[in-house]
Amino acid sequence: TNSYSVTPWLESLRRLEALDPAVIVPGQGPVMHDKSYLERTIELFAAVIDQVHAALERELVTLKDVQAAVNVDRIGIGYAPGAPLSEDFRLWVGNFSKKTMQEALDGAADVEN
Repeated sequence: TNSYSVTPWLESLRRLEALDPAVIVPGQGPVMHDKSYLERTIELFAAVIDQVHAALERELVTLKDVQAAVNVDRIGIGYAPGAPLSEDFRLWVGNFSKKTMQEALDGAADVEN
């Protein structure tokens, strides 16, 4: 996750889904016996990428403005139904939005300004 090149991550998740796995053994957490988590994560990655690109197309130029334009709360709630969105989720979305913006700007290291 140190790379700003996020589109390949989404492509890898989609290739994994195409394998139609019966069981997924993640690096942490319980073994999964369906694809709901994988599908939700694909939806999350795609939504952030799409929304960052849409923000840039609307000529939003600061990281803060681009991050504010990304709203994936509906997807996030699906990870823990009935619970409020965690600060960790919000931090992840902010960081992923930054990486997506860097990727869209060909690796621009300074997207803070």
